Amino acid sequence: MQQVARYIPAGARAVKSRKAEAVVYVHERNGVPFAIAYAFKRGKPEWNFRFRNEADRAKRIELFFKGIEAAEVYLAEQKARAKELAKPGNVKVGQVFVSSWGYDQTNVDFYEIVALKGAASAMVVKIPCDTLEGSEGQMCAHVLPSTAPDRAAGKEPFMVRIKGNRIVSSEINGRGGASAWEGKPQYQSWYA
Repeated sequence: MQQVARYIPAGARAVKSRKAEAVVYVHERNGVPFAIAYAFKRGKPEWNFRFRNEADRAKRIELFFKGIEAAEVYLAEQKARAKELAKPGNVKVGQVFVSSWGYDQTNVDFYEIVALKGAASAMVVKIPCDTLEGSEGQMCAHVLPSTAPDRAAGKEPFMVRIKGNRIVSSEINGRGGASAWEGKPQYQSWYA
């Protein structure tokens, strides 16, 4: 991907982060300190400020570099997590997946793996949800998958493809996907 041209003020000096992919161009106009900051490969500046004094500018640059370093660490962790989840064998029988969808309202559907079919396919059933007591609001509540032992009884299983921590099928809300449920209550709302 080609890097977009950046605006660099005439006579500006580049201050680069040692740990992060970020650069700040510092310059002065009529004795007043200015700085313009860029991160990653972006052509649009993160900020372009005028400062009261050099100390304020140095403090802002330090905070900017720390924030970009933290963002890079977070992105690396998320990338590693996604790679780990994409490995075959991370989906197990009994695991619950959740799909949240809707326009004027938020619908939540839970699905349970009932059988694995090779490394990339599984059979699932849609399971009911229970309202978390005390979470009810005005036309909304938080829900959890039902804990009833017969929650999948009489339900017809259907085939899904396993894609990392997601399952995919046109039978899931007509949209096609659900993510691994992380054990947290899900927000659901309804309209009239």
